[in-house]
This record gives sequence, structure tokens and C-alpha cells, in this order.
Amino acid sequence: MFSGYVFWQFLKRYGARIGRGLLEQVLCLYYICHDPGAPTRAKAIALGALGYLVAPLDVIPDAIVGVGFTDDAVVAGALLVLEIHVTPEIRAKAAETVKQWFG
Repeated sequence: MFSGYVFWQFLKRYGARIGRGLLEQVLCLYYICHDPGAPTRAKAIALGALGYLVAPLDVIPDAIVGVGFTDDAVVAGALLVLEIHVTPEIRAKAAETVKQWFG
């Protein structure tokens, strides 16, 4: 399963640039990957989106301020597809994580 070391390192480095809203969506996808009740297909879609987000090869490099994360909108698209699998518990856990990081 998605252990997340690279994911958490990515969030440490770019979390503030991503912004609270997208960061919360990213965390929802991460928590779907770890939800025992989520179907395998949903986990695969979430994992693919997260893998793309943290992949070192990017269509638009994340370091470009202002536009670097625009191609990472794939995360938002994946979340739209997976919205049915985002339980209130997953949403609360993601919101709590963002609150801990940003206050």
C-alpha cells in the first residue's frame, strides 16, 4: 500500500504553496488509500493521482511560482470522481491535519 514517505516529504516541502484547500483534497485522497472500506478501484485512482502529484517528472515543474501546480489539478479531478468515497471521517481527518499544520 501507499506508505507515503515521498508523499509526506513532498507535503513538507510544498504544502504551504499548494494552499489549504488543495492540500485538504490531497489528504482526502491519501486517506482514501488507507480506508479499509474503500474499493480497490477507488484506491487505485487515488494512488495514481497522488503518484502523479509527487512524481519528479512533471508537465509543468512545481517550482515555477504561480503556475507550477496547475497541472496537478489532476488531484482535484480524481477527488471529483472519488467524492462518493470521501466519508465524513476522511474529510474530518484531512481538515484536522491541515489545521495542525496551519493553525
